[in-house]
Amino acid sequence: MPAPATAFVHVEVVHPDPDGAAAFIIEELGGERVERGISSYLEGLAPEGELQVIHVRLGNVVFQLVKPPALPGLESWYEQLRDHGPSVHNVTVFVDGVEDVRQRLLARGATQAAELDLTLQDAGLDVQGTQKVHVLDAREQTGLRFELLETIPSWVPGKGP
Repeated sequence: MPAPATAFVHVEVVHPDPDGAAAFIIEELGGERVERGISSYLEGLAPEGELQVIHVRLGNVVFQLVKPPALPGLESWYEQLRDHGPSVHNVTVFVDGVEDVRQRLLARGATQAAELDLTLQDAGLDVQGTQKVHVLDAREQTGLRFELLETIPSWVPGKGP
């Protein structure tokens, strides 16, 4: 079976001060702010000023730094920050056949942590309609939560909008 993962997209980190975290990565490690359109789109999912998202590329890895509010639909990010402090919430990967991959992870004991529909065209991506996003908790199996998106050929992580 060919590997379904086609790209590593983000390491999502919850943090009370995304500006400070981004500055640290940029100033001390040579990171670069990227994906401002994606950041703005995600921030628009909550009332203005309630959610802060910054994307910083370091080498070929993009960190999505999130200061989440205590709002419905964003509980997972908020609870992670509240319960564990600044920490990795999940890693995001593109996969071919997202539903098949989701089912295989569930069959191996992962649990569905979240599911949402995103209209990524609003973020400046060349994607029609909504994109189903699944967050699966495989911490018991791997120590990680995985956010799975169907491969978006027009989005090169760290180089997109």
